[in-house]
Amino acid sequence: HEASVYSLCPRNKDNVHSIFSTTLDGKIKLWLYKNLGSRIEYDAPGHWCTTMAYSVDGRRLFSCGASKEGESFLVEWDEGEGAIKRIYQGFQNYYFGVVQFDTMRNRFLATGNDHSIKVWDMDNVNLL
Repeated sequence: HEASVYSLCPRNKDNVHSIFSTTLDGKIKLWLYKNLGSRIEYDAPGHWCTTMAYSVDGRRLFSCGASKEGESFLVEWDEGEGAIKRIYQGFQNYYFGVVQFDTMRNRFLATGNDHSIKVWDMDNVNLL
């Protein structure tokens, strides 16, 4: 990476161990444990701080972050294409900090700047 690493997300797919890393300049890279160098590179929405997590069953990849201007993003990735599959709606205001999130069952939790915890069903882009 050319910028500081911000977060890590381990990955184990088809018995291949790897890790996603995100940086302060909004780059997302996938690294294999056994090889030097990254295998895949994505640009995070907002091109700034982003964290990533898999659904509990390990089949779906999500990221949550903010732009330098404070706009928040929650997205699901199409891992094979390196493209955004869906964008979740519901952050009302801009956010100046880092958005925290976690996955549980088929729900997606995130906190924003309005001092609340927001919940989405992973299959619906609108808030519950």
